[in-house]
Amino acid sequence: MSPKKDSSSSSESTRVDDLIAALKDERVQEVFGSIFESRLQKIVDTVARLSAEFNSAKEDIDALKTENDQLKLQIQSMNDMIQSNTARTEQLDSYSRLDNIIIKGLPDTYAATAQPATSESASAEPTADEAREDRDTTLAAVLNLCEKHLKVNITANDISLTHRLPKGRADKYRPVIVRFANRRSRDVVYKARRELRNSRPVSSPIYINEHLTKKADELFTACRRIWKNGAIASTWTWNGSVYIKQLHASGGLIVKVKDLSDLATLQ
Repeated sequence: MSPKKDSSSSSESTRVDDLIAALKDERVQEVFGSIFESRLQKIVDTVARLSAEFNSAKEDIDALKTENDQLKLQIQSMNDMIQSNTARTEQLDSYSRLDNIIIKGLPDTYAATAQPATSESASAEPTADEAREDRDTTLAAVLNLCEKHLKVNITANDISLTHRLPKGRADKYRPVIVRFANRRSRDVVYKARRELRNSRPVSSPIYINEHLTKKADELFTACRRIWKNGAIASTWTWNGSVYIKQLHASGGLIVKVKDLSDLATLQ
């Protein structure tokens, strides 16, 4: 007796055969082809649109990169110009101060400035006679310092200007700026400042410094701080520039300090 066929399996096999037969029908194939072609065309159109948008975005990005590179070059050029102008201004400023010195600790000899300032006198401008007397007595004090304590022959003809500056927080007396008529006289006085170590005109010390620019003054202050910490042998200024002498372990070399970054390894 032959086995009985499963009716469900037979039905499924019949549907598969019908589907295969239908797919072989040219009309069915044409319908499916039309559907797939429409779907494929939409995909192709979408890909083409995305590709066009990508290319457009890439062109915009390339243009922005080019513009960014040009801006970087312009900024670098401007920075170079600013640094060049700053350096040139610094040089001119330093050159204009080369004939000057600053004397700190030289007592005021003008009677009005030696007295405590009252509320009225503090706000009052000095008269022409008072200002002239102040200049004359300051000049006399500078000449006396040069002759008696620095041991140099300087006359009033060698000095173009003496002027008292406002007191700083650490100043006992108003500092004096002295402009010399020639560089030789200025250098003679500046070199003779070492004589003040052996001859003290007054109880408090007197210091003679170059008239430094703000940048040079900051560099010199930083060098003095490093010197006090024992990291260098000495520091000084000459013609508006700052110098240090390294310790013997570093060769004892004399180095011109141009920027704070030059001191990075000495901190």
